[in-house]
This record gives sequence, C-alpha cells and structure tokens, in this order.
Amino acid sequence: MVYDRIDLVKLFKPQLDEFLKYYKDLKIISLPPRPGIGNQSRHAYDISSSKALDLAKSMRSENRSIIADQFQFDDLNLNMIDELSKIINQNLEISGCFLYPENGGMSWHTNNDCPGIRIYFSFAYKSNCSFFRYQNSETGEIITDFDKGGWQCRVFSVGGEQSFWHCVQTLDSKRLSIGFGPKQYNETKNPILSN
Repeated sequence: MVYDRIDLVKLFKPQLDEFLKYYKDLKIISLPPRPGIGNQSRHAYDISSSKALDLAKSMRSENRSIIADQFQFDDLNLNMIDELSKIINQNLEISGCFLYPENGGMSWHTNNDCPGIRIYFSFAYKSNCSFFRYQNSETGEIITDFDKGGWQCRVFSVGGEQSFWHCVQTLDSKRLSIGFGPKQYNETKNPILSN
C-alpha cells in the first residue's frame, strides 16, 4: 500500500524548498553502466512496462537500471530527519537522492535487500509528466500514480513476505526525489550502487 502524505509535505515544505535551491551544488556520484541500455535512446528503453516487470521478476535480482543522477548525500543536512523519525516512530536516514532527467527513471525493483519503511519526497517540474508505478502485492494490479507539479510525499514499506515491486519513470519533465529509510539502510553506503 502506498500512502500520499500531504501533511508531511506541508510540515517540511520550508526545508524541501530550501533543498531545491542548493541541490545542484551537491556532488554527483557516478552511477555504474546502466544494464541493457547499450546504444538505445532513452525513448526506446523500457523500464516501467508490465513486460519489464515480468523480466525483472524472472531475473530475481535487485540489479536495477537507472537513468538519473544520484547525489552524494552523506553531508546533506535537511534539518528534518530527527522530526521525521519521531513522526514515523523509527530511526531514519537519507536512503537516496536522485534527479531524473526527461525520459529517465529507475526500473522495477523491490528493495528486499533493505527492508522497512520508505518515505520519498519528490518534486515534479510539471504535472502528469512523471510517475511512481507499483504492483499491488495482493491483487497483482499495476497502479500508476502520476506526480503532481511541485512537492509530493509517498510512504510505503518494502520487504516482508510479499515483494513490493515498484519503479519510477519521467516523460516530459525532470523529477527530483529524496528518500528516507531505516537507519540500517546505508550500512553498506549507497546500496543502490553496490548491486
């Protein structure tokens, strides 16, 4: 289940807006080569269809493809982690910080290797031009949740008995996201790069 938490956006909007001003100054981490892209254009690369989901499930791997810049977040100080941890009643830390270009995204994955709650604040530069897509673990239905323009917050859990398959896709807009997860998430430092 994915929850849209408008209350968290309202509560942390000053910090999030401040982040919008300076995120471009953060160091970009070089991501590994993106499997399967080769010389294809971003338009031709399928990362979010039901066919791509079937392929990801058959691979049984957390090896996801990313078309985005990941920012170094070790020194990122949002002045909101402690308060967010109290609200969620769990010790949290930043789990990822991405800028997806037009026609970018992150392919289907589960995060089963790092179970727990996820809180993602995303900023879409245009409405209905990027989305968070997931498969309902109980019904198998694929749900596409288009981003609204501006800030949005989605909360969901990963791991457990049923895998929570999800992906992100941008179409005609950039999308900035900053995620939070349980404290153990980053014991291997940037696990998304280690898969």
